[in-house]
This record gives sequence, structure tokens and C-alpha cells, in this order.
Amino acid sequence: MNNAITEVYRKDGELLVQTLNNAARYNSVGFSLGIKTKLFKKVITNINSGFDYNVYEDNSEMAVIEKNSGYTFRGNINLSTKFFKDKISVSFSGRQDGPNYSLLSKRITKPYLDFNISTNLLNDKISISLYGRNLLGKPASGFTDISSYGNFYQKVETTNNSRNLLLILTYNFGKKFNDKIDSPDINNNDIRR
Repeated sequence: MNNAITEVYRKDGELLVQTLNNAARYNSVGFSLGIKTKLFKKVITNINSGFDYNVYEDNSEMAVIEKNSGYTFRGNINLSTKFFKDKISVSFSGRQDGPNYSLLSKRITKPYLDFNISTNLLNDKISISLYGRNLLGKPASGFTDISSYGNFYQKVETTNNSRNLLLILTYNFGKKFNDKIDSPDINNNDIRR
């Protein structure tokens, strides 16, 4: 991608100003592999993993950081199953992406894990879901941005001390349906290619 809009550093006298400019050139090449299987004939398992190599370049005459590049690992896993005659569904999800690169910085993140438990009651009229986010706590919810060139070095650490537990109750009015459309009367002639 040429002339991408991105954050850049510019010098203004003795000051270093962070601003937006459409001077960046961006290239990314990568590989990803996914596997879906069942463990113990009961647990549906999805695993995706890959990496990419990113190169950011600032081609403008006023460039302070001319180039930043590096490899990014991307991985996630999802485990889901049902219990008690398929009445209760449980899933765990985890991911790790990083470090992520931009023209100005390298962002380092930690692994992330959450879960979901759900069931339906009263002939599928009431749905109950319990969702837990950020099970690994403070380290997983933040990130570290590192930016450096020459004798300039900046490290920004962001954390979120919260873990979230969410209970969702839903009452279903009317009939149960899904979003699969089998009607031959519907055609997508308004989609342009």
C-alpha cells in the first residue's frame, strides 16, 4: 500500500510532533494455518496460527522514522462442548497476537483468555449466558508500545486492572428461527462486483 495514512513524527524546531500524514508505504507478507477437529469425540477444537512480516516506510522528505519492520505471530484457540444432553454449552477462547508493528512503534501484548457458558430454559423462551473476559487479569488486558530512533526512546505501558463477568438474560418473543435463507424468491442482483 502506497501513501497510506498513518501516524508519523515530524520535527518542529526542538519539538517532536506526532501527527497523521499520508506518506507511509506498507507491505505485509504472511502465512496462517487453521485446524478444526474434535477431541475425545466431544470437544470441538479450532486452532489457528500464523505469522506475518510487516514493513512500514515513510518516504517523505521530513521523515523522522524512515522504516520500522518485524515479524508478528498470530495464534488463537477455541474449545467448545455441550453437557447434560446438549442443554449447556461451554466454550473457552484464547489468543496471542504480537508484537504488532506500525511505522512509529512495536506493540507487545500478552495472551488473552475468556469463557462463555450458556443454556436455554422454558422451551427456549429464556436464554442465559455467563461470559467471563480477561481471565488472565491485568497483564493480559494491557500492552506496551516501544518507539525509538537515534537517541530517542519512548515506552508507553497501558494496563486495565479489570476482569469482566457478564450475565445475559434474554427472553425470546415469537418463534425461534435462524438466519439461513432458502427462499428461491431472493436473489442478490443489487450486489455489484
